[in-house]
Amino acid sequence: MYEHALLPPMQSTRVPWAAVVLLAMGATVAALLEVDMYVPIAVAGFIGLVIMYLKPEYGILVFMTTFFLYYPAILRGAGKITPNNLLGSMFFFLLFQQWLHKRDWWFLKVPQIHLLAAIGIIFLTSAWFAPSAPRSVAGFDRSQKELWDFFTQFAFIIFMIHFIQTRKHLMLLFFLLLALIMVTAPSVFYTGVTGGGADDYRAMASFGIQAARNSNRLAFFCIFGLTSLWYLRQETLSPSIRKGSILMMGIFIVVIFLSASRSAMINLVILGLILTWEAGVDPRKILTTIIVIGTLVIFAVTIVPEQNLKRMTSFGHDPGQREATKSLDERISNIKAAVHFFSESNPFLGVGPGNFRWMRHLYYDHKHVATHNGYLWALVTGGIGALAFFLGLFWVTWKDLRWLERQRLSAAGPPLWLVKAIRTTLLLFLVFSLFTEFWLEIMIFLLIGITIVMKRLHIITRGLDIQTA
Repeated sequence: MYEHALLPPMQSTRVPWAAVVLLAMGATVAALLEVDMYVPIAVAGFIGLVIMYLKPEYGILVFMTTFFLYYPAILRGAGKITPNNLLGSMFFFLLFQQWLHKRDWWFLKVPQIHLLAAIGIIFLTSAWFAPSAPRSVAGFDRSQKELWDFFTQFAFIIFMIHFIQTRKHLMLLFFLLLALIMVTAPSVFYTGVTGGGADDYRAMASFGIQAARNSNRLAFFCIFGLTSLWYLRQETLSPSIRKGSILMMGIFIVVIFLSASRSAMINLVILGLILTWEAGVDPRKILTTIIVIGTLVIFAVTIVPEQNLKRMTSFGHDPGQREATKSLDERISNIKAAVHFFSESNPFLGVGPGNFRWMRHLYYDHKHVATHNGYLWALVTGGIGALAFFLGLFWVTWKDLRWLERQRLSAAGPPLWLVKAIRTTLLLFLVFSLFTEFWLEIMIFLLIGITIVMKRLHIITRGLDIQTA
């Protein structure tokens, strides 16, 4: 029964729903009796921990939302007692229990784990030798935040690849992520689609994924949703999914254009080329791809205000696009500043995580702006080593995805459409990284983690040797 399980049998216990119902009734009674709000929240939290202890895959889903969503103040915890820390502690306990039970350290053979560990060592070494920010610029120091972000999300990958153990779990994780994007994207319509002037017409999310409050990131999430739905509808036989996906893809494209993101425009062109290339020499597939993409784009263009379209297609100095021109000038100055600090610092260790902004403000041009480029960020932060290991991380993940594409995937293994969606998204992510610092956000960790899970799942369901796969 458990020959393909990645967890010991004791973790497959059914949830004791009677106990959960009793606890829920207790929380309801406490609320009706107007007990302090923290009491029902604590009871609900205890219920959640019980369920997640017995069903760790649900806990991973909750854990993922803590990286994406903005929780109300009452749910953020106090001090070190936060949802993230509680979940991390529980997963560490479960993982330690699993290691003792199975004595299987398979994850130590995963190349992505080796590379992430190497990046972590470089970051810690770089931070140790890096100068500390003077009190006058302490507000621009992001060293603790960047280190915390990296290691918490590294830990999330470890937990994820252990507790997302079946195709069902994988689908739950992926469709929750897709649902978060589908809820976030339409939120831009609450502020209207006509724009609000010269400086605030770009669409940004008003609720949902907190990173999508940035227009460029909102556009990338929508591109990920668009890519995923495209590949899903190629394989599904459900008429409702096929029709509904077209509607949602149209919304995604409209939001992308409303974001007025030039990096998104580049990614849309690349995505169109990839989808056309994949159609091969089949004239019917090529025609269908062109018609669907063309119809969605024309639909978006007829709705989106002209100023958004002009900004999205403005790649030079345009007097009529002051904000876009200023943004371009800022990116050029960011490159110059990054090159300056890389040449002045230790090329093997960089300036240390989170130090670029305050050092630029203090020693360069009195600005505290990010590099807006993932490759430059890695080079400046951790030197040549950090950049090389990041590139190695992406290359190994790309190879795994291409390997999965060539395999005969079973019904219990990862679906081919998901493999293709993650592969194309990874490529688009690398392009998008040329225009923003995106390598410490949860998206890339999820792409890498999903890839590891899919490969592991295929190896187990096919009975392959992990050493030769």
